[in-house]
Amino acid sequence: MTLEQSIALIRLRIQISYAKMATLKHQPPAFSNQFLKIPQVFFTHEFFDLEQAEMGFYLEITTITQTSFTLLIRCNKRSANSLRLRWFAFDDKRMEVISNFNQENPDDKTFSIKNPNAQTGFVALTSVHYTGLVDFLLSISKIKTNSVTVSITKVPGKFTNLKQVGYFVVVGIEEAFINLGLKKVTGAFSSGNIPIQPNRWFAIAVQSLVYPNVNNIRLLATYSNTETTISYNWGTWTYAETPNSHSQIWIAYQFTKIFKPLECFSIRISRKQIFDLTVPIFYLEILQSNKIYQTNGNYEYYVDKSNTPFKLGIQIKCENGKKSRQILINVTLVVLKRLIHFLIIASIK
Repeated sequence: MTLEQSIALIRLRIQISYAKMATLKHQPPAFSNQFLKIPQVFFTHEFFDLEQAEMGFYLEITTITQTSFTLLIRCNKRSANSLRLRWFAFDDKRMEVISNFNQENPDDKTFSIKNPNAQTGFVALTSVHYTGLVDFLLSISKIKTNSVTVSITKVPGKFTNLKQVGYFVVVGIEEAFINLGLKKVTGAFSSGNIPIQPNRWFAIAVQSLVYPNVNNIRLLATYSNTETTISYNWGTWTYAETPNSHSQIWIAYQFTKIFKPLECFSIRISRKQIFDLTVPIFYLEILQSNKIYQTNGNYEYYVDKSNTPFKLGIQIKCENGKKSRQILINVTLVVLKRLIHFLIIASIK
């Protein structure tokens, strides 16, 4: 697994009319090393300075390559003065990033996930557009085998002022994240000393704003770390605090569990005479899901860990008068990644 983090400071002073929108592309520093594959990327906010309503900013990742990614920032109606992001990039399928950028008319939403073994996750706010006082909280309400649901609170008299909200949903296996819980902040907040977790990076995931539409939204994380602890102050540097909620997340960049290739416990071979020559020469079926492969290609299949034993059905058609002399099946199952590579070699003569 390759994972890295860094910080990007975005300073905007975009004063625009009600009829126009300003757009800015921001290119953070390149990754320290080139990824073998295009990684997944997400970010968290550590600095807000946003003006009173009506105010909105739209923020999204538009491109990701093996060496960098690009942000697109749009402001409308008043100014977003400063944003500071801490970004993370990784190429490990044990974690999955779902991007829900700039959702108009916010509501509860369910997303498909690839890894059926995802057991935990978190939400991180990316953008917001408000026309008055707002009070909302984003949270994961349900994780199932193939989906995750994000809910948003709807406070009467305030929710209608929330016109747009964007966020990341990051899910993973049980070991992927340590969530220290939701911190509800109404005044100056100090985290105290938090023991550093080995082989993990720390993130502040903003999930809620309770904004009275007085003064600017001003939130700033100021860190004071030692070799063994991390601590931060979270709040304004002038005027009143903006009430908010955020989670403290430790994100794994190394995993302790070791997973080995699949061990074959038994093989059952049978033969039958089929005169219908239209059947495929090669046929592979994953019995638990009725997933069928019968053409050449490279395939990925994510296996639910509850599917034990894992069963494969393989059928090979031999022409009349010929026989299969050798079939080599090399099945490698990295259980944690739920990624199966099939290499089937059939020698017929």
